[in-house]
Amino acid sequence: MVVGTVTDANTGKGAVDATVTDQHDPAVHGTAVATPEDPGLADGYYSLFAPAAGAHTFTAAKSNYTARSGTVRVVAEGTVPASYGLKAGRLEITPGSLDASFEWGKRTTRTLKVRNTGSASATLKIGEQPGGPQPDAAEGAPLRRV
Repeated sequence: MVVGTVTDANTGKGAVDATVTDQHDPAVHGTAVATPEDPGLADGYYSLFAPAAGAHTFTAAKSNYTARSGTVRVVAEGTVPASYGLKAGRLEITPGSLDASFEWGKRTTRTLKVRNTGSASATLKIGEQPGGPQPDAAEGAPLRRV
């Protein structure tokens, strides 16, 4: 039996829903869970049964994190600990939002500061928000009743 926690390496908080998998037998795996009913047990707790004693390579993984692997010596009729801290990018963006209005056919510039304070690389995708140009309500043909 292997037990431990999977945490976010940036915050130390439990990485709930991370999976820990035996690389030699993917059927051997456990999922990190929240533990709200047990204040003595940290969130990100997992347990799994490894059917054979000996050295096993386990990998902890979760979406948006860098997977971590480690070798654990599983013992017969016993429990061994194995915990993992998953690294992830953590972007700090200043200002928190940008807004710009300008005339059709013109352009404008805004400054955005991006800093990765995390423990792994990160990707930032910048794009236009849906909605497109909005006509000015004051313009257009006058209302004519018939």
